[in-house]
Amino acid sequence: MVYAQSFVAAFVAFSTLGLEGVLVRELTKNKLRTDEILGTGFASVVAIILALMIEDKTATVVTNLSKCKSRF
Repeated sequence: MVYAQSFVAAFVAFSTLGLEGVLVRELTKNKLRTDEILGTGFASVVAIILALMIEDKTATVVTNLSKCKSRF
């Protein structure tokens, strides 16, 4: 389980690196749309985290199922 959590954490760190630069650029260009830009950035980060967590859970379930089948 710890391995899976570190795996997700590493991908989240790498996946948001490019987003920060885009957010800063857009915030400096469009000062009137600050709330919209920050909201979209936050939603994007949450979606990335959830997608990685769901993918990790799916891989864990598939791995556990294959271990159960090999016992019988």
